[in-house]
Amino acid sequence: MTPGQIVQAALDSGARTSAYTFTGPTIFSELAVDKARLAKGQGLKKVFVTSALINEARSQTLNAAFEANPVRFTGRPPTPKPLPSAVWINPPNTVSPDPQEPPEQH
Repeated sequence: MTPGQIVQAALDSGARTSAYTFTGPTIFSELAVDKARLAKGQGLKKVFVTSALINEARSQTLNAAFEANPVRFTGRPPTPKPLPSAVWINPPNTVSPDPQEPPEQH
């Protein structure tokens, strides 16, 4: 499928969000970027989930930047922020639902 076909399929299905998820290296980044640009123009929200491999590569890049020009930093190599333990689009309900209340409509 082309990026345009993917966006159109999402819109046709009534989706409001498109997610990009993977656990390995980014082997489809060009497709994801093209699709994200098209989706933005159509009002479709995006979620992009990266892996720990991306964070490791970022750390190596920051270390190389520090070694090449330490004066630009505050005396120590920069470190990427730690990955969060959990991320939610819609956080889980922490309150038990009242059995007398009708369910939420989405």
